[in-house]
Amino acid sequence: MRAFRALTALIVAALLGTSLLGPATAHARDTDNPKRIVEVNAEKKLDYRSFRYKGTVEALPKGKVLLQKKSCGKCKWKTVKKLKTNDAGKFRTKIFTPNKGKWLWRTRVNAQGGYARSYSRKIATFFK
Repeated sequence: MRAFRALTALIVAALLGTSLLGPATAHARDTDNPKRIVEVNAEKKLDYRSFRYKGTVEALPKGKVLLQKKSCGKCKWKTVKKLKTNDAGKFRTKIFTPNKGKWLWRTRVNAQGGYARSYSRKIATFFK
């Protein structure tokens, strides 16, 4: 009988959109906060298969950003590097192209300082 009541409570909570486990998730709280503006650019072919990936993050002096990469549309984003911004909120690193196919790159800034989690636009690298 107890198991039936617990199952009924879980079903009701799921239908009403509430949680029996506690407050809303961090992702739901982040939607109320503004997002940072993250501008990125890949330029200057440094050598055979590499580019300079530069970016600026709004209001993030000496903060952390994550460089993420994925190799296909269905693949998950993987963190490749953890970078630090300078006093002006700028960062730079080197990115590469694969031998075959293409890689997508983006920058992620975690929620902090009253801002929500933010992402840059995607940049694709491929070898012709």
